[in-house]
Amino acid sequence: MKITWYIGVVIGLCLISCSKYESPFDATTSKTVTGTIKDMERDRAIANLKVYVVRTYGCGTWFTGGTCSEVIDSTLTDSQGKYSITYQERIEGSGYSIVHDPISSCEDLFNSELIEQELRDQGRTITRNFNVWCPLVLKLELQIKNNENPPLLVYAYPEDPETFYFPDVEILKKETDTTVYLYTKPNTLTSLTAQYQLEDPNANFHFTHESFTVGIQDTLELSRVIDCNDF
Repeated sequence: MKITWYIGVVIGLCLISCSKYESPFDATTSKTVTGTIKDMERDRAIANLKVYVVRTYGCGTWFTGGTCSEVIDSTLTDSQGKYSITYQERIEGSGYSIVHDPISSCEDLFNSELIEQELRDQGRTITRNFNVWCPLVLKLELQIKNNENPPLLVYAYPEDPETFYFPDVEILKKETDTTVYLYTKPNTLTSLTAQYQLEDPNANFHFTHESFTVGIQDTLELSRVIDCNDF
């Protein structure tokens, strides 16, 4: 009888203590992330852009591993491009980042120098700003001559330390007048490039380059003659 009573007391104490135990993985702290999202090249605030706090955590088995993510909270930027989100961050076992949507006015062509930033600061208030810009459109009126070995490729890119890739345009006709649309970063030195291969299919590609500085306008209209005999 005494043994049974003793075992019952031990089990009861264990249940009480276990029910009060909190895993360090469940502990949280309140944090606030604030910032501004703007087109810094044109000094334009990006209003009504959705911003998310995303939690990333391990969700696989001991054998397979794996990572899952979930949106913790979200908000919209105000008329000045500012946002603020207060969220509960787990002390252990998770990673957090701040992410924003693309700019709808740019359709699929937009660029953010950082579309996602990690939240690793130790303080309760974190600041994360984003430089988000719509590309400048180069409306290019082209006169093409002697395109004997198509395709002739035409493309533009900004000549700055960052690397941004935008679509090129293939021109297949031997002689044509055509309008093409290329893209670059606003307010930067830009290279306009044509790429062509001569008759020998094993020959190297030949290039023509033209560098010029673009401004902060949305569209820049240009006209050029490309004679493939000049490569």
